[in-house]
Amino acid sequence: MDRLRVTLEESIITTQWVRDPETEEEKSQFEELISLLMVTDIRGRDDTWAWNLESDGGFTVKSLRRRMEQASNPGPGLGFEWNNWVPLKVNFLAWRIYMGRAATMDGLRRRNVHLDSYLCKMCGEVDETEDHLFSGCQFALAVWDCIAEWTRCPRLFAFTAKDITTVHNQVRGSTKWRKLMQLIVMVTLWGIWRSRNDRVFNDKEASVEEVKHGIRQLSLLWFKYRAKRLLVTWDQWCNMELSCMSL
Repeated sequence: MDRLRVTLEESIITTQWVRDPETEEEKSQFEELISLLMVTDIRGRDDTWAWNLESDGGFTVKSLRRRMEQASNPGPGLGFEWNNWVPLKVNFLAWRIYMGRAATMDGLRRRNVHLDSYLCKMCGEVDETEDHLFSGCQFALAVWDCIAEWTRCPRLFAFTAKDITTVHNQVRGSTKWRKLMQLIVMVTLWGIWRSRNDRVFNDKEASVEEVKHGIRQLSLLWFKYRAKRLLVTWDQWCNMELSCMSL
């Protein structure tokens, strides 16, 4: 900074070039550099670090995550929505599915992990991709049918697993009702994933009814204590009595 002197009235630049800019490109670059220096707020004190995603200059994980989401999903309304009514681990799984990064058999193959078989462990018919495991496998389809019947919503129709993570946006109703549907969708993805892991790592086979019951239990637990709907009962939840849920 010995070539830039800042006073209260002006900023004075002292150049000590070996030669002056000669070509048009050099002159243009020099003018651009001067323009940048003139609009830069340079003060006579020590430099400090500032996080420009927050007005106070302080770093927050929330602002970083928001910027990363915007960079990955620049279109309005197309980004992944996090739901604070479910734990972070469930949000994270849904986000990985949305981004196409879940550790399915096919995902491991794409990461050069060599396995004896890449077939879906739930049906054993085709390779286990995200789209198959969460939206195409007969086991998953049976689970989604149970969820549709329970919530009295139309049967799930999705071409990809990513479509499932945003299906709540197509649901008619209030914002809180869509948020509740997103919670149920996320918990269902979590239930399918846990059942798959039990089959892969513990050789344990769960029935569709068991998975459905687990989804109901977890979703009620998180809805009551994270959305603060403490008065909702198990019977009201199983019957999806919306009048009791303050939606």
